[in-house]
Amino acid sequence: MENKTYSTNNNAGDTVTPQNFTIDSVYDGAYKTMTNPQEVVHSQNAFLNGTAQPGNHIGIYDNGVQIGEVTVDSYGLWNFQMPSMENGQHTITLQSVDTTGASLTPEPVSFVYNLDTGSKPADQDVEPQPEPQPEPQPQPEPQPEPKPQPDPQPQPDNNPAIYFAVDKVNNEHGDEVRVYNHQKTDDGKPTLQGVAEANSLVHVYDNGVLIGETHADQYGSWSFTPEQALAAPAMGSSEVLMEHHLTVQSENSSGELSAMSDEFSLQVSKFSLNSEMPLHMEYALTEQDIASLGHDGQIIGSDFTFDKISLTGEGTALNVSETNHALHSIEVFDLSAEGHQSLTLSLDDVIELGSKDLVTNMFQQKVVVNGDESDVLNLVDANHGWSDSHIAVQYEGHNYQAYTNSQGAAVLVEDNVHVNII
Repeated sequence: MENKTYSTNNNAGDTVTPQNFTIDSVYDGAYKTMTNPQEVVHSQNAFLNGTAQPGNHIGIYDNGVQIGEVTVDSYGLWNFQMPSMENGQHTITLQSVDTTGASLTPEPVSFVYNLDTGSKPADQDVEPQPEPQPEPQPQPEPQPEPKPQPDPQPQPDNNPAIYFAVDKVNNEHGDEVRVYNHQKTDDGKPTLQGVAEANSLVHVYDNGVLIGETHADQYGSWSFTPEQALAAPAMGSSEVLMEHHLTVQSENSSGELSAMSDEFSLQVSKFSLNSEMPLHMEYALTEQDIASLGHDGQIIGSDFTFDKISLTGEGTALNVSETNHALHSIEVFDLSAEGHQSLTLSLDDVIELGSKDLVTNMFQQKVVVNGDESDVLNLVDANHGWSDSHIAVQYEGHNYQAYTNSQGAAVLVEDNVHVNII
């Protein structure tokens, strides 16, 4: 396998983030075997498979002459079918360029492509060998010569593999991010990407339990997104990450199963967007409830889970600083019930009530405010510098803007809610 990381400069002289550019395998179509690029290929028109930056273009050259070009798909995978070529060694070179044509591989990636259509893989069509015959002994009656039995045919090596997972949530600027083996994700439903035998059925397992199936395409590439979110630690647990050991196994049209793939380890955060995030309780507060806060000895909220307050009644207003500390660990405020509701928060309120690990790890203590265009959030400035950070965050299928201050706290405000900094 050819696996290198390259960096380059753009026209402004800024360093471009290094990108992984790989040649992962060659799919020998006639014999349905997956090999490393340096191994002998036994049929014309085999497929090359690899990974690179999504949207980039890869030029393929044979002994310096271009024989094709491919575009990397949105998940970072590329495939190329080799043209008919003469038997022998071919120096195949690949050059990756971005959408502007700027080279991303200062040193082109090369390997020797060994084509031999006159031979077969070692595990194909093994000729039967007759068993050795004993030398004739004096005086025994002639024995019939035993018939040779063919040796058992080994299965082709079509072991599938998981290359990476695609994290689709809580990423700065909204980009999809590739997550590799032994890394962590806050996407409870990451999209897995890999290879298997072309056109095979791919079974996906999590810690040995089947969680779904998908199909490899004609090049052997496949992707899979679980229907159910991968389990994350319970909110009351001291654990922050849960380890998932993912494996895949392919099944061809004859029902033959491949060997199980190597494990792909993925650590899912307790605060993953798609995991079930239990609320300790959702508290519905009317104007009368708000007026009594801090006077009846009742404390609303819990340290162990995420808690939510919903305001009821049109025009209901809540100023957290006036509740005499009756609210405790309230991470979500919902103003969307009946319209024209308002919430007033100070920096001290956010620090006291918020959670460091809620939704995203980009900020320190934070709370979430839901609502629509008729609702108002008042942020008490008091020289702490509240401002719109212009960072967009997704949470439970809704879009939010992050309002931050000089102390590193944040309020994630649903789009359309009017924000006053007072």
